[in-house]
Amino acid sequence: MTIKQQGGIFGRKPTFSKVDVEGSDASSFDRTGSLGKIVTFNDDGSEVGAIGTNGNVWFQGPSGTAGVEFANGMILPWRDGARANGSIALGSSSYKFNGGHFSNNLVMDSGNGIDFSATSGTGTSELFDDYEEGTWTPTVNVGTATAEYANYTKIGRQVIVSAYLHTFSDTSTATNVQIGGLPFTSSSNNRTAGSMFGRNIAAGTGVIQNSPYIASSATTINLFGVFTGSFDPIQFADFDGSTQLYVTISYIT
Repeated sequence: MTIKQQGGIFGRKPTFSKVDVEGSDASSFDRTGSLGKIVTFNDDGSEVGAIGTNGNVWFQGPSGTAGVEFANGMILPWRDGARANGSIALGSSSYKFNGGHFSNNLVMDSGNGIDFSATSGTGTSELFDDYEEGTWTPTVNVGTATAEYANYTKIGRQVIVSAYLHTFSDTSTATNVQIGGLPFTSSSNNRTAGSMFGRNIAAGTGVIQNSPYIASSATTINLFGVFTGSFDPIQFADFDGSTQLYVTISYIT
């Protein structure tokens, strides 16, 4: 059967196995007076889907099932005649999409991320739920110091910080050096040491190396001189006017 632009269909519920339409538009539907359904689809008298408008075009299945709204520059989840927030999934564990390509970022709510639980492992969590880059502001517990290149990267619960410190105003006080201002507090079971490259540190005879250390539930870095069989805190009195410190350390939040 062919329906021409000038023609029409007679009968309230005609049944066709094939319809060919001549003209630029196969069909045109105009809902007037209010927003809502434009076309409904039925199976043996029961609605199984609909196309409608709320100013945009939406498509939905039967009650309680997923649908979509085609909005300005985005596709929004839709259910039962309204936008749905956080209740419709894309794919399932049994029926997956093959891949995807994006020209912008994926944005997830706080506490959610990429779940790697499909891979075997013995970890307590396989959720990658955080990544962050930024700068931090190192401080010292006595006097002042100039800090440069103070950066951090947070990957999950692991934080990596680095900084260059110099020009310490106090080089005479017998107080253990603490570098404060860490961007995150360490966890209650964190105890980590890092690397430190520096000069003009008189930490004592027999020092093998100087190391930064972050204790549990801490927001400060402590400095130690490591000896054979022991380690001692580095104090401001161990510095002079030319002391320079390059510090890198990672810890768990």
